[in-house]
Amino acid sequence: MIRILVGKNEEVLNEESFKNIIHGFKNIYVDIGTGSGTYVYKKAIKNPDIFFIGMDPVKENMIEISSKAQKKYKKIHNILFIISAIENIPSFIADEVTVYFPWGILLEAIVKPIESMMQKIIYIAKDNASFDFITTYSEDFDGNQIKNRELPEINLEYFGKEEYSEKLKKMGLIMQHIYELSNNELKNFNSQWAKKLAFGKSRLFF
Repeated sequence: MIRILVGKNEEVLNEESFKNIIHGFKNIYVDIGTGSGTYVYKKAIKNPDIFFIGMDPVKENMIEISSKAQKKYKKIHNILFIISAIENIPSFIADEVTVYFPWGILLEAIVKPIESMMQKIIYIAKDNASFDFITTYSEDFDGNQIKNRELPEINLEYFGKEEYSEKLKKMGLIMQHIYELSNNELKNFNSQWAKKLAFGKSRLFF
């Protein structure tokens, strides 16, 4: 069963009902750890032929945007908010998967990478789907997180190492591009958390 948020109310869908909702759309876009859901909400308005799914384990994060989407449902019928981390969503549905600014175990899973966790992300996607990850942390600001999770120092050299790409390749992921984003480049990103980071202390995003 799939827990969803409709406005302020939690509902439950079975897999058949879920697939009926997303049926007929050109592409399915899944944003894991969506936070407030602002990013997928803005994308859904601009792309009515694509179905957008925002997933977050904290229901309260999504209530404001979910309520806004429900009020405009006749115009915005291509979005769904799922109350979940990575589990409890039907497999092989997504054409595009994004994980932007993850924290905790999800960040660790992508950066190291951890196969058991990454497979849960991969499980959501169709064959030949695209994945887009944006990560950031710094010893200057996130020392406790780095220490507690034993996170490596991240830079272009780290992500560009053959060891990292080979780990992904064994999971079925092919790295195509890795590049840096600056605070300024993130300021136009339609995400409350992205804007908070972008207008905060200068850091690098990968």
